[in-house]
Amino acid sequence: MPIGKAFDLFDDNPEEASLAGRIILTYGQMEFLLAGCVSHTTPDPTSAFRIFYRIIGETARIEIADALIQPWVQDKELAGHYGLVIGALRECVQIRNQFAHCGWRTDEATHTGTGLFFVNFSDPAEAPLGFKLNMAWRHIDVPLLIEQLDYFGYVIAGLLYLSRAFGWTGTKEPNPFPAPKARRPPRRYNSPDLHIPPWLDEDQKRQYLELAGAPKSASHSRKSKSKPPQVSKRQRRQQRIAQATKKMKTS
Repeated sequence: MPIGKAFDLFDDNPEEASLAGRIILTYGQMEFLLAGCVSHTTPDPTSAFRIFYRIIGETARIEIADALIQPWVQDKELAGHYGLVIGALRECVQIRNQFAHCGWRTDEATHTGTGLFFVNFSDPAEAPLGFKLNMAWRHIDVPLLIEQLDYFGYVIAGLLYLSRAFGWTGTKEPNPFPAPKARRPPRRYNSPDLHIPPWLDEDQKRQYLELAGAPKSASHSRKSKSKPPQVSKRQRRQQRIAQATKKMKTS
């Protein structure tokens, strides 16, 4: 599809474009609320924000924030709710990232009313060989995007509750933000076996269905084989966590 067609696609499907855009934009607010939670765990809130936003990458920020909050939260009767919120936030990162680093297509015969296909370019790049872009397309539509955005709202409500609870620990004033009840995360995309890219030929469709129907254990084993090169990254993250913790304690 020519690059200009992508903009026509968004014009033809404004509701999907708007919802996906709001998901991407909303995540920044969630990250700020997480930084606010971190700031309550140290006597130097300003340094907490400065360190948090000098960390590059959404996942790295969550890991370091979690390392700082976990020890502090255990004796505050908030550990259970915090665990739910940080887990839900990790799900939101996956949803946000798949839209922030992707390309888009639609059924070129109808253009509207059938949802959109997107491909996260990182997925085909993880294969040992080749770059099978056609096998990585996934489908979303308005109902699923609404469900995902609503889940982002649930996580924001949880972060607001935690941020105020962390800041008001030891007081008798009621928290103006109620703790939301636990919710299951939404699907990241619609079932691939029910939404096959219509531009694939018959052989490609068969291959697409075979890959979509592969057992999850197989995909997990492929991922586990690719983990060893990431050890050095994890070690660097642990070093950053230790440095950040030391700096906050000495501030």
